[in-house]
Amino acid sequence: AMGNNATLNGTSRLKFLGSNSVTNWQISHNDSISGALEFMPSTATGGSTFTTPAMLITSAGNVLITSGGGTFDTGALSGSAKGVNIQQTVPIMLVKETATNNRLYMGMSGALGFVGSPDNISLRISTSDTSRIEILSGGNVGIGETAPSRKLDVRDTSNTQATILAYNQG
Repeated sequence: AMGNNATLNGTSRLKFLGSNSVTNWQISHNDSISGALEFMPSTATGGSTFTTPAMLITSAGNVLITSGGGTFDTGALSGSAKGVNIQQTVPIMLVKETATNNRLYMGMSGALGFVGSPDNISLRISTSDTSRIEILSGGNVGIGETAPSRKLDVRDTSNTQATILAYNQG
């Protein structure tokens, strides 16, 4: 055990202090948010003051990441929801498959949310474990079609005629 009296829910801290030329780190429990495990860089190179977590894991299992400053937004991750919350000027989450080195990212810049890949891969949007929209690496888009052969390929398998509406509400 590490820290204060375990029966009093005290704060526990483990500090990693290097030299004056590196950022030092502190891992703590119950420091900023009750029940959270927090990872904090020092406020200055070689410093021993730790004020803002760079990452924390809440007692509910959520992972929260920030570039420093501001506050952690736990509102979207309340109740039984689990997730990763990234707060930065332009937050981007990157997922990389180690077998192929293919990458997928999701992020936000201003009022624009985006999903994409710097690699030559297709993207799929699914609901109820069924592909709904497929975007092939060459740019063809399929709605209800997993192998679109045109720029826009719409398939309806319900034995009714597929309808595409285009109108101007002026």
